[in-house]
Formats: sequence, C-alpha cells, structure tokens
Amino acid sequence: MGIQPQQETPYPHEEPELVTLPPNTELCDGLDNDDDGQVDEGCPDTDKDEVVDAIDNCPQTPDATQADRDGDGIGDICQFPVIDNLWVENIKDTEVTLAWKGTDRDVGGYRIYRRRFDEFGFQYLATVTDATTYTDQRPDTSIYVYQVQVLNLNGIETDRAEVATGLVRRLYLPMIQR
Repeated sequence: MGIQPQQETPYPHEEPELVTLPPNTELCDGLDNDDDGQVDEGCPDTDKDEVVDAIDNCPQTPDATQADRDGDGIGDICQFPVIDNLWVENIKDTEVTLAWKGTDRDVGGYRIYRRRFDEFGFQYLATVTDATTYTDQRPDTSIYVYQVQVLNLNGIETDRAEVATGLVRRLYLPMIQR
C-alpha cells in the first residue's frame, strides 16, 4: 500500500478578508491600538474603575482587580446579587403590585413566581430586567405567595424573597370565667 496523492478538496480554503481600521482607532480591548501610549482612551467606563465596559467583568460595580475566582466571566464582587426586601405595594381586586429592593448594579434581572397559599409549587410569571416592580393579574382574590429571584449577569438565580398577599388569621376568644 503506497502513499496516496493529496486530493484537492471540493471547497478550497479561502483567506479571510482583513478589515482595515481608520488610523488612531481605539478598540476598547485593554490594548493601546492607536500607539499613542494610552490604553482605551475614549472608551466607556461606567463604574470609573479604569477597566472599560467592553472587558469589565462587573461594568457597573467598581473593581480594578477584576478578580474572578471561578472563571465564569462575572467578577467576584458582583457574583451574587441579593434581594434585601420584598413587599406588596398595592392590591386592587385581582391586581397585585410587588416591589423590592436589593443589589442595584450588575443584575441580570428578576424572575417572578406565584402560587396559591394552600398549594405547592410556584408558577413562573415573568422575568423583569429593567425595573424593581411587577404587577400581576392574579386569577382570583385568594391569598397568593409571590417569590422574586434575582439573576446575576450570567442569568443564574442567586437570591430569593417571598411575600404573601394577605395573612391567614385565626381568632381566639378568651374564655371568661365568673
């Protein structure tokens, strides 16, 4: 058995087109692309930590070290956003408005869930990415438990809080002895 001659492939390899950037262009990549001795000048740095947003692992939370122990692309300083407080802001018939406070920077969003007080298992309602309130049209005026879960920048749920639309109250009347 001899060596087979190399055959031409049906799809010859094409060289990629090179993109030529205008002179003095900075790419916001941590390098001095325009050879002026400055790195990433003119690039946005929302948190002012001297790491531009394009490569910042916590773009809204100052962290010059950019520590990321688990290597998931989210900085340690903003890895686990939290919900500090959740409350029912308004109830009107079957409309319930929830509000919450917690980590306000570098949050991927909030997932909202609901269940009837006397049932098990939450039903997913929505993901909120641009607010810390949510209004639900519940099916009836029963007592419902709501759960809000905060998401980190990779969409992983890191903390949760629960609140009910009403309280179950029992009335105890003391016995009066004469």
